[in-house]
Amino acid sequence: MTGSLENSLRYFATVLFRAVHPALEYCLFIQYFAVYAELHCLSHYTFLRGASAPDELVGRAVTCGYHALAITDECSLAGVVKAHVAAKELGLKLIIGSELTLTEGIRLVALVPNREAYGELSGLISRARRRTSKGKYTVHLRDVIFHLKRCLLILLPDDTDNQNVYPQQLARSCGSASAAYSVMTNGGASNTAITLRKPYKYRW
Repeated sequence: MTGSLENSLRYFATVLFRAVHPALEYCLFIQYFAVYAELHCLSHYTFLRGASAPDELVGRAVTCGYHALAITDECSLAGVVKAHVAAKELGLKLIIGSELTLTEGIRLVALVPNREAYGELSGLISRARRRTSKGKYTVHLRDVIFHLKRCLLILLPDDTDNQNVYPQQLARSCGSASAAYSVMTNGGASNTAITLRKPYKYRW
């Protein structure tokens, strides 16, 4: 009886929020009916692409009932300090990561599950920034293969043939790393998913 009453109250609350604003309905659904973590989020430290400050993103994630949030600025960890402070105050699980565009034309997100992975990613970012002029960076596929052995990798799909060639090479080469990606055609008719697992325990 208690469960039925609770479901009824949730239903009426959803109808009420829907009448006020659709965004509030979405936040209510996330908070009460789903466990959601955003794994690719850019702050204003990604110039011309991100708009909000890291602490603002954390606050919005808490408002929407997110279980966790990943701050993944492009080849940068500049926003993680402010995000960490805000996440600690508000009780949100913060995931640190970075978006990278490789010279081979593929884009991916690297997430760090532990301190060792953080050291790998920060070292790669420093190396990539030092290779070229200020405001730019250079990352090769071999950098990811040899220097991100403890990171989790998420491929960002596009419409080029790079998604059909280089991710397969990445999956074959990263025997000790973890990679998960999806390759989709333009029409979305066929999907290919490959996951490489390793015996690490992630504590997020």
